[in-house]
Amino acid sequence: MLQNFNLTGEVLSIDEQSESLVRILIENQHREFKTKDQATALVLKKSNFTVDLTGSRAAQAATEISVGNLVSVTAQFISTEKNAETPGYGNPWLTEDQNEGFYWLDASRMNFLAEKADPKREDQYDLTLAGHLGRDPEMKYSANGVAFTNINLGTARSWYNPETEKWEKNTAWFRLVAFRGTAEFLNANLVKGNPLLVTAVLEVDDETGGPKTWESEKSGTGVSYNARIERAVPLLPKKQPVTPAMEEGYRSADEEEIPF
Repeated sequence: MLQNFNLTGEVLSIDEQSESLVRILIENQHREFKTKDQATALVLKKSNFTVDLTGSRAAQAATEISVGNLVSVTAQFISTEKNAETPGYGNPWLTEDQNEGFYWLDASRMNFLAEKADPKREDQYDLTLAGHLGRDPEMKYSANGVAFTNINLGTARSWYNPETEKWEKNTAWFRLVAFRGTAEFLNANLVKGNPLLVTAVLEVDDETGGPKTWESEKSGTGVSYNARIERAVPLLPKKQPVTPAMEEGYRSADEEEIPF
């Protein structure tokens, strides 16, 4: 349904792939509230994003953007495709050595903000997702008695493939977690297949600035989109299942189709 990611950050590298494609690496830093040992603190988090710029945006990047600049982009995630060689799909990508994951974005807009990014800056970070639940919500309680609910949200971006001259869809699956009142609300009001609108914050690896990886005996190194829900708005009345008419526009994923 919808992916909308607005962020600002420092340009770390520029790679001119061709006249119509420029790939840049952006470092975003923003502050988040973190709780540890029952104490909450505001901490600075850094995350890295590989961003593809095509067409006029590629020409703009090649002529107007330099390493060290502060820029803003509006983008969507480019996720792994479903095929026989990939155990899962709709996930972030792994590096060639399969040791780290990275976020890959397709930018629809880019703006130059400053010649030099301030090391002490706090960047913009705005992630909005709208999609359908791949499973029923699952609520649990932490050791401290805090309610948390895990949901799997499937979203899609539409993009034009010049090779096929057709519009295509690329699915992304997000592992989302909500806490306390939001967790209880989502568990009580949603079922598999329901549409949901959320704003969220990605859970990144502190060392790499990319998505966290995990190991599986079945599929080896895996990587997924993990995010914490800040706000959530169900798009259907309470616990209303998807009807046949709704399924014409969306077919809720079977359990075995969800890539985690």
